[in-house]
Amino acid sequence: MINMKPLSSALPSFFFLLCFVLLAFVGLYYSPGLSGGFWLDDYSNLPQIFDQLESDGLLYAIGSGHSGPLGRPLSLLSFALQADSWPAAKPFIAANVGIHALNSVCVFCLTLILLRNGPLSLKGRESLALALLVALVWACAPIQVSSVLYIVQRMTLLSASFVLLALLAYVYGRQSVVLGRRRYGFLWIFIVAPVMGILGLFSKETAFLLVVYLLVVEYWLSRKSKVDDWLFRRVVLPVLIFVFVGFLVYLMSLVANKEVLFSRNFNVVERLLTESRVLWEYLAQIVFPRVSSLGLYFDNYKVSRSFFEPMSTLLSVLAWSGVLAWLCIAIARDYYIVAFGIMWYLGGHLLESTTLNLELYFEHRNYLPAVGVWFALMLEVYLICGRKFTGWRKVGILAAGMTYVLLLMVQGNYIVRQWGTPDKLAYYYSKERPESIRAREMALFVFQLRGSMELVKEELDSMNRDFPDNLTVKLISLEYGCLYPDVVSYRFESSMIQMAKDAQVSSGALGAISDLFDRLAHTKSCRGYSVGELLVLVDALAEGAAYRASLDNVFSLKVEMLLHSGLIAEALEVADKIKEPTYDIKIRKAQLLASLGRHEDALVELNKLRSESKYSLLLTSHASYLSSFQKQLELDMAKAPIK
Repeated sequence: MINMKPLSSALPSFFFLLCFVLLAFVGLYYSPGLSGGFWLDDYSNLPQIFDQLESDGLLYAIGSGHSGPLGRPLSLLSFALQADSWPAAKPFIAANVGIHALNSVCVFCLTLILLRNGPLSLKGRESLALALLVALVWACAPIQVSSVLYIVQRMTLLSASFVLLALLAYVYGRQSVVLGRRRYGFLWIFIVAPVMGILGLFSKETAFLLVVYLLVVEYWLSRKSKVDDWLFRRVVLPVLIFVFVGFLVYLMSLVANKEVLFSRNFNVVERLLTESRVLWEYLAQIVFPRVSSLGLYFDNYKVSRSFFEPMSTLLSVLAWSGVLAWLCIAIARDYYIVAFGIMWYLGGHLLESTTLNLELYFEHRNYLPAVGVWFALMLEVYLICGRKFTGWRKVGILAAGMTYVLLLMVQGNYIVRQWGTPDKLAYYYSKERPESIRAREMALFVFQLRGSMELVKEELDSMNRDFPDNLTVKLISLEYGCLYPDVVSYRFESSMIQMAKDAQVSSGALGAISDLFDRLAHTKSCRGYSVGELLVLVDALAEGAAYRASLDNVFSLKVEMLLHSGLIAEALEVADKIKEPTYDIKIRKAQLLASLGRHEDALVELNKLRSESKYSLLLTSHASYLSSFQKQLELDMAKAPIK
């Protein structure tokens, strides 16, 4: 058996001091960003959580998430626990920074274990210094800033926390098995690591990639020591490989879908082609970041329609083909550092940068994949420097490397400071990326907060000139016309009906109409439009080809509009058209039936809803209301005359 000491017995006494220093440094590094604000999806997620928390209770607030198939209840819980801080952004950002700082310590520990127990067996201070450098550069790299300071990306941070903890549990358990402490080791492998993985999934579904990271870590550690245990060889590894292969088969099966993806303006093949370019851009932004190209606004990213449109698509595909060929060579010839870096980076992008129906480009998708890039890069530089250079050359290479790291961190801190002044940053993005409607809309919001109504009017006029046939821009203009009728004079136009019929789902038109309706419901009247005109737009969206796959969403909004107009029978008729109704729609349908005197049908709908286990959290939170609703229905049925 290989003599392999557990990590704790080999650590110098100042290890925990280094962890504390790393925590403090990362917190201090991001402190200028604490004065930042809310952005984009923060506004569509956080207010809803706090409204539900107040009206329906904690269980409903964390159980009604719609950001992913599992609802991400742990992430929602973390927001709900800060409800008293709303609407101040600073406590939310501080929590994100704290989670990121803890993650940097986890990266430090994981890197240290891999360096000491992998094929290189680095020991002593060199392994500590290298692990600390990897964690520090990863934590402070410019591409990480948006993941940390964009509040709603706490979902990414928390998911990564549990993935890192699961990896640490697996490695610790594996070491214990190698050392002969079999039961203790398998406790960590079979209990602790899976529990961490499940908690990660309930934070964000990207935690599923734990399977990929575990295989990459196992590849690295097995270069030095293979686990000679039947349970490990016949259960642990086969299960990991089986799940991984099944995952790949599922992703590849989606390629057969030639239809335009729901809520997008591209199909699966076009997405794959585009991601070949995106992955190279991510890599460039990790290692050689450009401040002007970093941020949140990539809604206008150019889609690859073929290998030649744009031509960079073909070059990117060929380049990745070369990388995959080199990966095969690296594995065959045991170039384990290169193989580790490639597998970790590409494996970390398998979920969000392949065939799933997601937007094309977001920086936060590199949060964990960047670990592999920095690990491989730093280790290669360290080994090359140690083997090929001596004397002043070695000193020069090390000085150049440290200068690069310093410049990277200065650049990252500059971006952090930009995020700390959200009004200036929003204005900067609106000018730097005028083709992004999201960036322009955010600038409008900032101008509104400042009370600079002339700037609001100028920006709206400019957007309507730049996007004359864009329905979303027209709807944004209507909203500001409702809010500030004396300053903004935009009104409903009949041309918007045809725009709605031609609208792409990716334009966000349905969401914009929903915002207009909410605004109208709160203000009772708006000079620029009416509920009737919004209903016309909703019907036009339903007629358009782009929304055929999302008619349930269209009909759900129409139900609320008809109810607002007092058209109960019409609302029920539309609700019946919804093929996959949500929890809220099912309750609404029961309420509509009761309002129309159809108490028996309402009771049937209610009982069907209460029998669905997937709504257990929501049903528990509404238990009192549902019981009283059922009793009222039974009373009404008893009072009804016998037919």
